[in-house]
Amino acid sequence: MSVYISLDAILHDILMRNYAFGGKEMPGTEYECKDCGRAFLVYEEKRVLICPSCDGENIVLKPKKTLPQWIIDKNNMKPG
Repeated sequence: MSVYISLDAILHDILMRNYAFGGKEMPGTEYECKDCGRAFLVYEEKRVLICPSCDGENIVLKPKKTLPQWIIDKNNMKPG
């Protein structure tokens, strides 16, 4: 079974998260499992990181990305 998520839904989610945190970064640190490719958030730093999907320990810090400028501009537009 395939699951398709529309680009509009993804962008809406990004905008709402950005709005909810006042344009600041979301809390937590994002990591990626190099064994299965899953990305996940960790809210508290743990000594041993384990992937929630495959229980792998081959975990790396995922580099932070900034939002595209057009999303920032759209989020900062004044209503009306």
